Amino acid sequence: MSADRDDAGAVRSGRGTDGPHGQRRRLPPRDRMRQITSAASALFAATISEKVTVADIVSRAGVSRALFYRHYSSVDEVYQSVVDLVAQDFVDRLRLEATDDQDAELVRVLHDFLHTCQEVRLPARALLRNSRLPGTDDSVVSMVFLRAEQEIYRRVGLGEPTRLARLTVRSWLTCIEVQTLAWLDGGEEDETIEELATRLTATLRALIHVTLPTEDEGMLALARMLG
Repeated sequence: MSADRDDAGAVRSGRGTDGPHGQRRRLPPRDRMRQITSAASALFAATISEKVTVADIVSRAGVSRALFYRHYSSVDEVYQSVVDLVAQDFVDRLRLEATDDQDAELVRVLHDFLHTCQEVRLPARALLRNSRLPGTDDSVVSMVFLRAEQEIYRRVGLGEPTRLARLTVRSWLTCIEVQTLAWLDGGEEDETIEELATRLTATLRALIHVTLPTEDEGMLALARMLG
């Protein structure tokens, strides 16, 4: 990959094409942006964003520089779009379905989450490394954690979680963040997605059981969720 990083002022006059025989295909703006971010995602998954250039992205996407700059001002803006898309994908996968085997359902959700992290490793790492406690800011990261927390309360029927239940759930989300980062940083050879998802589910069970017996309604609701 080229060492220089172009900005919006670096548009050159060379004509790029993205269709057969030099003919540019006309796509709606949303589809064109998806084409660019999809190509960029593959590049960001392979190396740090600082090493990716506009030339790399347009080459992989099959578009011209002029067309790239029609939608994005820089590589950094594309990278942020990719991170936002990863965050939204996480949110879309979070819903827990009603089932007699909630352990298996949690493993399924975690499996989807980890699979997404693996597919877009570096953006996922950037997302997790910049995490905050749910509701403490308006970032996409806070949105993901807040959505995950709310989904757990919804599933167990807690309209207003108790302090102990909130501390337990947030502790578990922090465990997911830390252990997923460690896994992405080199633990994949030692542990499969299925193994890590199962272990993270067991971690939630352990956090709940360490408080039992208790009269805290929030903790009892969480305990019932996992049987």
